[in-house]
Amino acid sequence: MFKIKNDIKLIAIDMDGTLLNNKYEVSLNTKEVIKRAQKAGIHVVLSTGRPLVFCYDYHVDLGLTTDIVTANGAQIWTPDQKLLAEYTFESEIAEELWHYGDKNAHYMWMVATNELFRNSTRPIDFYEHEWIKLGFGKLNEEQKALILEKIITYPNIEITSSSTSNVEINHESVNKANGLKLVCERLGITFDNVVAIGDNLNDKSMLEAAQIGVAMNNAIPEIKEIADFITASNESDGVANVINHVLKELV
Repeated sequence: MFKIKNDIKLIAIDMDGTLLNNKYEVSLNTKEVIKRAQKAGIHVVLSTGRPLVFCYDYHVDLGLTTDIVTANGAQIWTPDQKLLAEYTFESEIAEELWHYGDKNAHYMWMVATNELFRNSTRPIDFYEHEWIKLGFGKLNEEQKALILEKIITYPNIEITSSSTSNVEINHESVNKANGLKLVCERLGITFDNVVAIGDNLNDKSMLEAAQIGVAMNNAIPEIKEIADFITASNESDGVANVINHVLKELV
């Protein structure tokens, strides 16, 4: 197991492929361990690619009391759903990329500040919305390469992915580490007090920034390579194992 140099005061956890099993559930064991961590004074934070609407029920069910990092860090929320920070990209980019995806029959989703568009749907007017995230999914390697070749020509955007078969874009300043930085500042702590757990490319920034970056056993190779420790998979309570180790180190 990993060695802790400074007190751990916050554990940041990705959701899909990390906290959630393949049925999108949190195991009873993991729930119990998270409760024990909070009782021990450790802040537990969801740091996810999901928008708030798709993660807040988990936040409530787990009894979490700290801010939430959503949409890869494009929006940061208080525990009672007050917006702390938000980063948007140009409507022109959203419109052009939607048309590119539609022309090539790609599955897409788009997240605006006031509405969510799934299953490749679109707004009547792109310019009536402010955009925080756009994603292409269900991609094979050739499709992914062509999309990346297209997207890289746009300025002021961040390109990442939350699975091996998707590509996601946000504003250029958006990543999970930047989102967690705001959470840490509000708590009066630093990344030296953080453990971050994830499995995919959109978790890389927070794993690198944290004192301890943990990759799931089901993580992509790039994340395993930069991690300080590799835990069990999302199907085998890997998150619970990490938190249990942190709690033992506190004794």
